[in-house]
Amino acid sequence: MKKLYPAVALAAMALGACSSSSDMGAVELGGNGISTPATETPQAQAATPEASTPEVTQEVTGEPETGAAEEAPAEPVQTAAEESMLVASASSVACDASTDEFRDTMLAMVNNSRKTARMCGASSEMAVGAVSWNDLLTNAAVLHARDMVEFNFFSHTGSDGLGVSHRADGVGYTWSAIGENIAAGQPDIAEVHQGWLDSPGHCRNIMHPGFTEIGAACITTNSAEYPSYWVVVFGDKF
Repeated sequence: MKKLYPAVALAAMALGACSSSSDMGAVELGGNGISTPATETPQAQAATPEASTPEVTQEVTGEPETGAAEEAPAEPVQTAAEESMLVASASSVACDASTDEFRDTMLAMVNNSRKTARMCGASSEMAVGAVSWNDLLTNAAVLHARDMVEFNFFSHTGSDGLGVSHRADGVGYTWSAIGENIAAGQPDIAEVHQGWLDSPGHCRNIMHPGFTEIGAACITTNSAEYPSYWVVVFGDKF
C-alpha cells in the first residue's frame, strides 16, 4: 500500500495565497484543493478519494520573497539517456539506503527536476536554480518521519500538534520560507519523487524558486500502517 496524502495545506501567503499568520494552524483539504486559512477555524476535510487514487500532501509556511523569480542560469542540456540513467539509479536507492547514497540521490532528483521548466497541474513553472542539502532540515525531516512511524499516523501535523514550521524552529533553522512533502509506502526515491511531481502542489514545492535548501529522511517499519515514511523539508534562511 502506498500513500501520498491528497490534502494540501498552505499558510501565510505562501505561493501567493491570501494573507494569514504563519502561526495559524494549516487548513487541510481533500482532493487536490489548495487553501490558506483566512481565520483560525480549520475547514472541514473534503471527501477522501478512492483507495486506488494516489494521495499527496504538502505544506508551505512562510512567504518566499515576492517579485518575479529570476531565471536559473543555463544548464547543459541533459539527454533522454542521461535522465533515464538517473531515474534507473534512483530506482535502486531504497528508503533504508546509506546516508550518503540517500542524500546524494534525493538531491540529484530534486535538482534534475528543477532545471527543466514543467507544468505542475495547470501551473507553468520555469526552470530554477539548484538547491543544496541542509543538515538541520534533515533533522526536522527525521523527527517527523520517526514520529509518524512511532505513533502510526500520516499527516503534516505531528503527534504534538505542531507543524513543519515548528519543527524547523526546534532544530534551529531560521527560515524565511519553509515547506514539506510527505509520502508513505513507496519503495525507492525514484517512485516517491515521481509521485510528488505528478501532484500539482508537491510539484510546485519542488519547483519553487523561494526554496534554496532541502533535507530529507525515510524510515522503514513493520509496525505501522505503511512500510516506509518519507519526508522532504524545503527551506530558505533569512
